Formats: sequence, C-alpha cells, structure tokens
Amino acid sequence: MNPERWKKVEEVFESALRLAPGERQAFLSDACGTDERLRNQVETLIASYESAGSYANRSPLSAQTLVEESVDEFIGRRIGAYKTVREIGRGGMGSVFLAVRADDEFQKRVAIKLIKRGMDTDFIVRRFRNERQILASLDHPYIARLLDGGTTEDGLPYFVMEYVEGQQIHYYCDTQKLSVAERLRLFRKVCSAVAYAHQNLIIHRDLKPSNILVTHDGTPKLLDFGIAKILNPEIASPTLDPTTATLRLMTPEYASPEQVRGERATIVSDVYTLGVMLYELLTDHRPYRLRTRLPEELAHVICGEEPESPSVAVNQIEVIPVDGDEPIEITPDSVARARNTSIEQLRRQLAGSLDNIMMKALRKEAQRRYQSAEEFSEDIKRYLDGQPVLAPSYFPTAATNVQRDEMPTASRSIAVLPFKVLRVEEKSDEFLGMGLADAIITKLSNNALINVKPTSSVLKYYDGEHSAQAAGYELNVGYVLDGRIQRVADRVRVTVQLVRVRDGAPLWATKLDENFTDIFTVEDSISEQVAEALAPGPDSKGLLTDDGDESLAAAPAPELLKEHDDEGETALAGKAITTEDVAKPLTIEPQTHGTAEPRSVASTKVLFSSLMEKPARTRWAFIAAVLALSLIAVVVLYAFVFRNSSVSHFQWTKSTKLTTSGNIVAAALSPDGKYVAYAMDEAGKQGLWVRQVAIANSVRLVAPADLNYRGLTFSRDGTFIFYVTADKMDDSKMALYQVPALGGSVKKLRDGVSSPVGLSPDGKHLAFVRGLAARGFESLVIADADGTNEQAVASRKFPEHISATGAPAWSPDGSRIAFVIQKTDANGVFMKVAEVQADGRNERLISPDRWQDINQVAWLHDGNGLLIAAQDQSSSYLQLWRLDYASGQARRVINDLSDYRGLSLSANAGELLTIQRQTFTSIWVAARGNSNQLAQITSGAGRYFDLRWTPEGKILYASEAQGSADIWEMDADGTNQRQLTAGAGRNYGPMASPDGRYIVFHSSRAGAWQIWRMNRDGSLPVQLTNDQQESNWAQVSPDGRWVIYEHSAQSSIKTLWKISIDGGEPVRLTEKLSLRPAISPDGRWIACWQREDQPNAPWQIAIIPFEGGQAVKIFDVPQSDADGNSNIFWTQDGRGIVYTDYRDNLTNLKFQPIDGGAPQAFTNFAKDLFYSYALARDGRLVFARSLTTNDVLLITDTARSSGE
Repeated sequence: MNPERWKKVEEVFESALRLAPGERQAFLSDACGTDERLRNQVETLIASYESAGSYANRSPLSAQTLVEESVDEFIGRRIGAYKTVREIGRGGMGSVFLAVRADDEFQKRVAIKLIKRGMDTDFIVRRFRNERQILASLDHPYIARLLDGGTTEDGLPYFVMEYVEGQQIHYYCDTQKLSVAERLRLFRKVCSAVAYAHQNLIIHRDLKPSNILVTHDGTPKLLDFGIAKILNPEIASPTLDPTTATLRLMTPEYASPEQVRGERATIVSDVYTLGVMLYELLTDHRPYRLRTRLPEELAHVICGEEPESPSVAVNQIEVIPVDGDEPIEITPDSVARARNTSIEQLRRQLAGSLDNIMMKALRKEAQRRYQSAEEFSEDIKRYLDGQPVLAPSYFPTAATNVQRDEMPTASRSIAVLPFKVLRVEEKSDEFLGMGLADAIITKLSNNALINVKPTSSVLKYYDGEHSAQAAGYELNVGYVLDGRIQRVADRVRVTVQLVRVRDGAPLWATKLDENFTDIFTVEDSISEQVAEALAPGPDSKGLLTDDGDESLAAAPAPELLKEHDDEGETALAGKAITTEDVAKPLTIEPQTHGTAEPRSVASTKVLFSSLMEKPARTRWAFIAAVLALSLIAVVVLYAFVFRNSSVSHFQWTKSTKLTTSGNIVAAALSPDGKYVAYAMDEAGKQGLWVRQVAIANSVRLVAPADLNYRGLTFSRDGTFIFYVTADKMDDSKMALYQVPALGGSVKKLRDGVSSPVGLSPDGKHLAFVRGLAARGFESLVIADADGTNEQAVASRKFPEHISATGAPAWSPDGSRIAFVIQKTDANGVFMKVAEVQADGRNERLISPDRWQDINQVAWLHDGNGLLIAAQDQSSSYLQLWRLDYASGQARRVINDLSDYRGLSLSANAGELLTIQRQTFTSIWVAARGNSNQLAQITSGAGRYFDLRWTPEGKILYASEAQGSADIWEMDADGTNQRQLTAGAGRNYGPMASPDGRYIVFHSSRAGAWQIWRMNRDGSLPVQLTNDQQESNWAQVSPDGRWVIYEHSAQSSIKTLWKISIDGGEPVRLTEKLSLRPAISPDGRWIACWQREDQPNAPWQIAIIPFEGGQAVKIFDVPQSDADGNSNIFWTQDGRGIVYTDYRDNLTNLKFQPIDGGAPQAFTNFAKDLFYSYALARDGRLVFARSLTTNDVLLITDTARSSGE
C-alpha cells in the first residue's frame, strides 16, 4: 500500500469515525463509490479501531480483528451491577466487554475484564488478581481507573474499569498529524503516569503503544498491568516469577535487554521501553527490525546490536506486511507528512538533542540510561524549552573485551581538552586553558606512537562544561586529558587528570604550581611535564606507550579537580600527590591487587620579571602571542596513497609551530627544508623575515613598508627569495623583487606581476599571472629567472579569470604548469585546477570538481598528484586536499575549523609549510545608549556573521562553527541556541519578517546565491529569486509584503531589486551600483551604499524612495575598509543611519543624521574589532568580536625526512 493510497484510506476512515455508527454505511457508500477495495479497507480499520480502543493488543490493521469468535455466553450477562453489551477486546487470558448499568439508577458505560473459561489456572488467576490489586492502588488522571471487582457466580474473577474510548497512541499521533513537539508533550503525560506507578512501587514491564490509548480530547490512558510487578510488600501478593514473566509474557519489540536475558526488571527497564515507544512515535520505526527475525535471534539483536539514531532511521523505507491486504510502506515522505513537516525539517529536529535523549534511554547498560521516568521526562522538557539537555552526545557502546591489537586507533589515541579556567585575573586569562591544551597537544604529537587529536577538533569543548568520557566517545579516542587552571596574582595552579574512555576510570592525576610571569615558560614547563608523563619517549614507558596489561583496574586518582568555592578558590584535596614527589615518567606497573599506582610530576618553579612592568607594546605583543597559541591547531596528515609509492605521504608526522605572533601574511619553505621566509604585519606595515627551522632566531630581510606581500618563493638552490608586493593605496601597482636569502640588496625584476611566482625544477624559469584589470584580461606567463623573455602560455577574458592568489606550479619534470581558473555559470562562481604544457599547448582540466576557492596548488615530487589549499562547495573553510593527477579525484587531507593558506613543499616532499588561520569569536550585547555596558553572551571557535534582532527580541545569526554556514537563533542572553538550516548549501543574511511568519536569507543550496524564505521555525524553505546571477542581503519591508535585495544583473554591477515575499516577478529599483539595502521604519525609504563608476570613487550613503529611482539624499562619509560591504541600519525613530567605521585596527559605529550635518560617534570602543552588528528596536546593540591568528605551521613527514 503506497503512502498516497494510505492517505486516502486514512481520510475516509477519519471522516467515518466522526459519525454515529448508524450513519457510517451511507457515508461509506458515497465516499467510496465503486471502489470496493477502499470500502473494505476502511471497514477493516473501523472494526480494528473499535477493538483496539478497548484494550486489544493486536495490530489495528490485522485481519484477525475481523475474525468472529463465539462470545454469546457472555453477551447480555449480568456481572455485578453491570450488564455486558459486546466484546471489545481479547487478550491471552481473558476478554474485555463493554457493559452498562444493569439498573436504572444512572447511565454509565464501563469495561469489564473477565478471565476466559478454561484459562482460570492458578497462574492466570494469580496474575489477574495481581493486575486488579495494582489498579486498586493507583489513582492518576492518565491511568485507567478501577471501579469495582469481584467473582462471578461460576467462580471467574473480574474487574470493572472506566471505559476508555480512544486510539492507540502511535495511531492517534499519526491520524491527528501531531508535530514532533506535540508528540513529545503527549509522551510526557505518559511518563508522568509511569512515574506515578513507580512512585507507588509498581513496575509495568509491558509498556507498548497498544497499552496506551488516547481519547478524542488528547488524554492518554495507561492500561494493562497484567504482568506488572508490585514492589510494595504491604500490597503484594504472590506474583509472577520474574524470569517466567519476562520470557513468556513480555512483548519482545519493547522489552529491555535485561528482560530478554531473564534478569529482574527494574524501573529503569520501563525507562528503556519508554525509549522504544518514543523512538517509534517520532520516526514510525522501531529501534530494531524484529518482524523477520527468528525467535532465537531476538535476544542477540536486542542485547547486542546498536540501533540507528532516530535522525537516521527516518531516512529508511520499511515494508510492513498486513494479513489479507497490501503491505504498508513506510517512507521518509510518509513519516514527515504524518508529522506535518518536511523530511529535511524532521531530520533537523531529531538530529542532536532528540537523538541523544532517545539513545540515552535505549542504552544496553541500565546504569547508563535515565534512572527514572521523571528524569527522562525532564530532559524532554529541557528540549522543548530550548535548554541544553542532560543526555550526552550519542556514542556506541564501547567494547570491553577487545584486545589492544584489535583497536589500533583508539587504544593509543588521546584528546587533550581545553582546561577550564576557574578564576580570571585578566581578560587574557580566558585563553589560558586553550593555550595550555594546545601546547600539550604539540608536545604529544611529536611521538609517532600516539594518535593525538588536533586542537581544532577539541575547540568545541572550550566552555569547560563537558564530560571527559562523553567527549572521548565523541572523538573516538582511548584516553582524555582534562584539567583546571586557577590563577591568583602571579601564581598559577594547574590540576590534570587522565581518564580512560572505555570505563571512565581516572588513571592518573597531578597538581602543578608555577609563577605566572611568562606564559610561554609556564606552558612549556607544564606541557613538557605532562607530555613526558604520558609518552616519555622510545626508551621509557608512559601511560600511553606502555604495552603492559591494560586490563588492570585503574587506581582511583586523588580528587584534585574540585569545583571552586564561593570565593573563587579551588578546593584541592590532593593529599596523595604532592609537589615534593619525584619527577619521573609515569608508568602502570602490574600489581598483584590489580591496581595502578598514580604518581605525580614535581612542579618546576621558574621566575621571570613581571609582565606588568614591561611597556604597553610588549604587553600587547604578549597578549597577541597568547591568543595565537590558544588558536593554533596541530595538523596530523593521515596517509594518502599514491601510485608507485610504497610509503604514503605524511602518514607519520611531526608538527612544529614556527611563529606565534598571529600576524603572518605569507611564507615559503626552502627546497632543503632548512629555512623559512615569512612576511608579517607590523603595526599596519609589512616586512620580510627569514629564520632557520631548527633555530628560533629570525633575521629581517626587508624593512616594513606600506605594501601588501602577495607571495614568497625560494630559488631552487635556496640562495634567493622571490617576492611580489602590491601598493596598499593602489593594488594594481604590483612588482616582483629578489633578495638574497641570508640578507643583502633588494633587486626589482619586473612590474605587472600579479601573483606569486613558481620556479621550474631547473630553476631557470618563472611562471606567474599578469592581470590587466582595465581590459578584463589575465594571462599565465613564463619568463627567465631574471624576469626577461616573457611568453604567455594561457589566457582568460572576463567573465573567466586566471586566479592570481597563488603561484602557478611546475610539474616535477618541468613539462607542465598547473594553475587555477575561475568561471561563472548559472550556478554561480567556481574555480577549477587546470594545466598547460610549458610551450602553451594542450591545456586541460586536472580536476572536474567545482571549488568555491583555491588558494594554492603544489605538485608532489613523484608527479602522481597535487596538494591544494581549497574550499569545496559545502565548506566554509580552506582545507588541504590531495588531487590524484590521473583521475582528478579529490580527497580531503585536513578537516577542521581552520583556513589553510599557501602551500610550500621541500624538494623531497618531506616537509610541508602552510599558514593556518583560526578565528575565535564572541558575541556581545551592549545596553541601549551605553556601549561601555557590555555583556558577553557567547564564545567559541568558528565565525559568526549577519547578526539580526527578531521582533520578539531573539537574535538570528549565521554560523560557520560546524564547518558549513547555517542560520541559527538564540535568546538575547545567549541561551536556547537553535539551528534553523542544515545540510542545504551555505546560508547567510537572515532577517525575520515583522509579522513573525518568515525568515528571509540568501543561500547557495540551488547553485548560485539566491534569496530564500522559510517559516519562522526553519521549515518549508521557498526560493524567491531564480536568476543566473547572484542575489544577496535580503531585507523585509515593515508591512511584511516586500523583500528588497541586491542583485547582479547582466550588467555585472550590483543594483537593488524587490520581489513579493510570496514570490513573483522581481522589480529593479536602481541603475547604478548599490549595495546593502536598509529600509526605514516607516517603509518609505531605502538607504544603501553607492559610488560612481570611476577609479577610486568614494563610497557614499544614498537614500532612495522605496519605489526606486534616483537618490534624494547622498551623504559623504569617512572612507574605511568597511564601506560598501558592511551593514547599514536605521535608528528606530528614523532620524538617522548607523554604519561601520573601521580604521586604525579599531571598529566603531557612526551616526549620520538624515537632516544633514557631520556624522557623529555612535559607539566609543577603545579596542578590538567587530565585523557584524545589529540594532534592536529598544536600542540594544549586538555585535560579534573576533580574534584571528595567522601563523606558520611546518609539518614533517617523519618517514620521508628520515629517508625511509
């Protein structure tokens, strides 16, 4: 039965149920017409509904519900004060009858449960009386009430219950098309009934949808306590043997692992069953597919297999057999329709917190589940309220009996989590935890026997609120190192704990005290001690390199990691470990009693002059270095296999940070791998430096100047450095220079060199890109090493381009040159890697893939592939990739939240040099009229863009913190963060419509950037624009009818357009270059950035009518880097425009009165930069600050550098 057919059956069925029984036949004749099969299906459902609504345990679609059995002897019989009318349900030991009062005192319908004749064995009678006693002790609005009971004249026990006219809960939810949130609220009512039973010492042991009916008004009723267990000895009678009850009477699909194993059931067993029910309510699938399993397979599946997470299960197609009819096919679309949503939205709702909640309830180990129905329900409430849930991220159950050699990855892998800072003396102290963790990661990564997770993978634990064991499972490591930092004046104390993930056992802990005078020394000292303890080297054994018996039970570590007290002081109770202990490598020695002895590492005391005595410039450099350290990730390049190569490149690596200043703009590695040249920003100017890899001392080659370095390249013999610079005031003025690598006179070789240069293998020729902006033309040029004898070997004309960002790359044999081209089609702008022969013949594409950005290409020394620093269509970051030369297939080498710019390989490809860029973002809110009254509401890795207030005071924003750009929402205090888009391109620029119905944004999900609209909760996205050229930065008019946006038409310049929020034909509003529209509060005007189509024309703020046309007012504003590409906001009273003023490494906001006059200061920030902001209706300001570092990272392939 396909979903469409089922929908028709369902509609007729629901309509029939609303009628009185006597009216249904006429209705069905009219509704079904000549479709006899439809009528039969509906009648089957009606009969099933009447049965299922009265305690039947069979499937509502089973043909067995239509089988007539003789019950004449019970119909019309008086039982107590009631007379039976008809049978409404049948179970294994008895039947349930609808009954009415036998007298005329009042009218009342009840349900009477009666044991069948012949089933009145001692066992059945005992079970029956057990259920009756349980119901007598329960009085809850969501549990069916016991009204009376007794024994018939012929000795059969019975009891009278309230008659519940309703549907099984899962069927009720589907027929009513309840949303996920509505199902969760209904399920919480069920949890309250189960919790009430538990509080009365009763375990149900047979919870399932057929035992929970929901009435027409949405009230659930819990039924059938037939195999429940009474724990209260005061009311318990001899009940069922627990093993017998479990094995013979339970419903396997809903049974917990301990019930299947025949063990004693507890309240946590009911929690498991509730988890199964919730899983089914939200997905229409059960955790395990048991319908086709043999009985002997059931226990193995339930006790040994992990279910799919619900967000994955909804993607499955399942066919359910139906006796005597077509099977029902459950598809993703049918599941979504029954929840009144789309499958994309449903997956998004389930992924994350709901997955975690359900999988916690379904844990195999009872101790890892919710320990009560109340706890389960409360976590669901947290989800519904938008609060963080208690359930940890889902991870499969760890194998406890796996040998070391069966788990090569996890057994010697470790994650070092950011240490939690308990007391902050200065603002920079916030980054100590990340900086120290990063330093330890760097130390450990130099040991090839240990797999260390890079810093980028642990950044999400920066807030310090995490479970070490849960983090370990998420990161798939064997061990987790966690710690706390407390600073008081010039003293810093660090407590460290090593946790084994598989059982959460603490293996080791220590306490370290240092003088806080030089952060580098502190980090080096502590990281050295911890690294030596964990992995001392090839000649010693540490916790992570010991090959001893890992099955030994770990000794409990001293409780060193206590919470701080009210004074902010840490309560340290490490009596078993002191700073006087001997410093030596930590070991786990086999003990006869099966424990490992924890040992400490002595603290090292290093005294330096106080930082605060240094000049301000030194303090600034110090803080910048701290921030740089806190954001450097150690890159581990896993093996990628090349043709004709027996050793994979970069399978075993050592990573070295060569700079920590955070201000590197370009870098290159000498062919022998011994020297590094780098250009760095120095107070707004840029200069050139060189250093040896092995020695930290750097030598200045070129003094800082008002130039931008475009790239650096060593000559093949390493004696010279070629570099390209551009004038800061006119970036069309570019030139190529040469300087001796160890210092000397600078020589200018050529003007008009737009890209870094690539050197041929013999060092005799250069390759570079020359761009002629006035002609819209670029060419790939080769020349002699002195810049003479130029020859163009490839060219492109607008709208295509040859990228000048990176240097062209010569193949190892010198016959071909790889370069990057940029194209535009109906799906937007993209880049590809191409090659051409050195004589200009046979140009072809190396990679068929479309890339958002390609920064650099570099050939591997064997010619079988290239490394590229590139950004794919789904990512927000430039990552390192390997391209196979023969197939063009790309494979990611690095996948984190960093950008990697530039690639430089040594001659033997044993060393790789790159610049790593990382961003640490925080969002702040300033009070109305007081930009100095600030509150930080978020912090974390990644980047946050396009902040915008909603009418109800929430904050919308775009975040790249999870690798791709998506729209999120949070409360004004940073809580209740909720993702609104997922898995559909990159999404930016959200704005809520004033009526609260929609959010508009621009997205790449359809190829080119287009304007989209979605419901306020993120559901039902609708594409509003559909043009081959890009559309961005949508704004909604105050009346909610129109969307204003910028669009690149065929003229290639961006202008303003409008379109109905319901879709339709777009209307052009401006003819000249216009960017970033902002609509006035009264809806009459649009402010935007404009400038004349002339070289170096200044940006101005223009005010145009809402209907479009020429500007009625134009304001000159101070020129800064933010002009033209930054937000504009109207003040709420409509009297002025607020815009960004970015100058002198400082960001502030300016206010331009509409009546004219000079711009005024709107904020007075004395430090820091911010790049996104928004004004609320009440005058509050939200903005995003970021700290960005760019540093040189050298990655050594230890196998190749050692000659292997």
